[in-house]
Amino acid sequence: MLDGTYIKLGGDFHRVNTSLGFWVASGETTLEQVADGELVGVWEDSAQKMWIDNTHYFTDLDNALEFARAHNQIAIWDNLNAAAIASRETVTT
Repeated sequence: MLDGTYIKLGGDFHRVNTSLGFWVASGETTLEQVADGELVGVWEDSAQKMWIDNTHYFTDLDNALEFARAHNQIAIWDNLNAAAIASRETVTT
């Protein structure tokens, strides 16, 4: 799988493309644990470790950052700017 966000439908994973909102992980999982209708984020870090996370979609930045902090996530993904935002930094819009 390529880096990105996917939804599982009928047992298959389909890439979700959007330029709006924010993706936020809530914890690591495996592809086998993902239930139909759930979102999963897949990405490779600089050490080439493949991460698979339960992922949630937010339209509001403050809500996304609050959720990330509550789940001990270091960053969220900003779809519009195609960039990570550290969950600890202050962001002005």
